[in-house]
Amino acid sequence: MDTVQFKDLRMNETIKLGGSTGAQVVTYKDTLYIYKTGISVKHAINEYIAFKVYKLADVRVPDVFLTYDDTKPVGILLEYIDGEIPMNIKGRTREQTERIKSTIQRDYVVHALFANWDAKNYENYIVPKLSDGSYDYTNLYVIDLGGALLYRAQGEPKGKAFTKRNVPNIQTMAEYSVKTRAKYFMDLLDPELNFKTVCDRWKTIHRKRILDFLQSPVITSLLESYSMKSLVSIVTGRIDFMNVYCSGKKYSPNTVKHKKHKNHNVFPIPRKPKTYKKRWVTTQKPEL
Repeated sequence: MDTVQFKDLRMNETIKLGGSTGAQVVTYKDTLYIYKTGISVKHAINEYIAFKVYKLADVRVPDVFLTYDDTKPVGILLEYIDGEIPMNIKGRTREQTERIKSTIQRDYVVHALFANWDAKNYENYIVPKLSDGSYDYTNLYVIDLGGALLYRAQGEPKGKAFTKRNVPNIQTMAEYSVKTRAKYFMDLLDPELNFKTVCDRWKTIHRKRILDFLQSPVITSLLESYSMKSLVSIVTGRIDFMNVYCSGKKYSPNTVKHKKHKNHNVFPIPRKPKTYKKRWVTTQKPEL
């Protein structure tokens, strides 16, 4: 496991960051990084694991290290990406904006799988700068995963809202995107486009690599030490659900009930698969 000692970090006072989870720019071995403590040690460990499983799912994320004070985890260290938040880039063309949107939409199913409720927010992405000062609009980074997996962005446990029985975020992320400034996922309210986007990307994900990582001795020890071992069974259940969901060749309106949405076309709520006892969309939506 990649680890760094907190005593080896040097705080950088010239670059200020926003956020409420202790993010600071630091120098480590003459290189800039982002140091985050999270709201708690568990929150920090949770985000460390989130960055690792995202990378295993082939999502572009910064390199991450777990930071220790001697033998105790205290935070995470993230690769510093020189770039800009998408909505802060002035003078971008419509084509560049569409490239940003399509790049972010590509990983929609990964955000849904790991319940990254903040994936709808443009502040969680960064467009990297190229050597000539221009921006690389097709290789955005996901830079904040504090709201993925077991915890909300502000550090509260998600509890039963992060369930192993289904992946309701396939629908809810698109619905809540309507209320955001960027509306990155609003197109995915369309059921057929949603199904195609989700399942085409799902086929490219090496699910075994993710599960092998979560069940590796080092991660198992970490999860057991901090009473977080439920993460393995939850992610396993969600992967099983997605395998069933994407086993069909296409979305069929004959196999679902429909729910009207005032801002867009109807979105499907699939009937329960034979291997599941409950309908995949819960009656109470998690707050995004």
